[in-house]
Amino acid sequence: MKLNELFNKAIEKRIDQSDAIEILKLADDEFLELLYFSNKLRIHFKDNNISLCSIINAKSGRCSENCAFCAQSAHFDANVGMYDFLPPRVIEQKAKKMTNYPIERFSIVTSGLSLNNQNDFENLKESINKISKLPLIPGVSIGLQTKKQLLELKEAGLKEFHHNLETSREFFTKICTTHKYEEDIETIRLAKELGFYVCSGGIFGIGESIEDRVSLAFELKSLNVDSIPLNFLIPIKGTPLENKEALKPMEALKIIAMFRFAMPEKDIRICGGREVVLKQLHPLVFFAGANGIMVSDYLTQKGRKIEDDVEIINDLGLKINPQRF
Repeated sequence: MKLNELFNKAIEKRIDQSDAIEILKLADDEFLELLYFSNKLRIHFKDNNISLCSIINAKSGRCSENCAFCAQSAHFDANVGMYDFLPPRVIEQKAKKMTNYPIERFSIVTSGLSLNNQNDFENLKESINKISKLPLIPGVSIGLQTKKQLLELKEAGLKEFHHNLETSREFFTKICTTHKYEEDIETIRLAKELGFYVCSGGIFGIGESIEDRVSLAFELKSLNVDSIPLNFLIPIKGTPLENKEALKPMEALKIIAMFRFAMPEKDIRICGGREVVLKQLHPLVFFAGANGIMVSDYLTQKGRKIEDDVEIINDLGLKINPQRF
């Protein structure tokens, strides 16, 4: 099918899995045409508005899960910082610093399958409440949670709940065996049921196939998540994937475009690994269809200077979070 025909199907939200696979298999000489249409889709559904988000690693290391890409797993020796839940004042300080930039969303991230320590949970609620008083939308990424816990967080001021599926249902057991895929699915369903803005995506370059990438996209589509964060593997010494070759920039950009075609009305955010994988093609994430990026540092890796990301967006004539700034 020609790209203009795929574009028309995407406008009508009719892209199916075979269409998505076709996008990922496009020849390199069709790459610029793909960017033309993915950019048109972004503009059609999101105008030229770009959303910035940032995170704080509020509890690091000693994770019980064995996700093969993760430096924080207690199963591996990746030599990352380990510390307990940060005091709410420290989280508030980081959040206040982010208000000096045109950042819309700020999320608290913790390692582990879930956040069940009561003291940690109370500190989390206090931190959310503090962030909610700033010109930021508070979010969390804290693993599996119960309905009771999520309702408590909502009462504290929580607006966004993040929980990645990471990869396809079919490939998941090749990457993680310490919990079940369906547990992640149920957590996302619960967060949607309770009215949160739900952010869920995955990581690419971990050995998955083209079909796995498409399967993940349509799993997320079926869950009707609001935002899809796309991460690219940074091979970290000490993890099982330390020797995995990084994706090529054009391959990563095709993945972004495929997600925009598959879910044209959703927020597509580019997060970890973008600087390493995309290299000099980094500004093309927006032409590939992204309407958001995560700025500043990641969980265990340094990110770009916020000022540099803002400069790129301004130079491209795009608008950062106009609804708030």
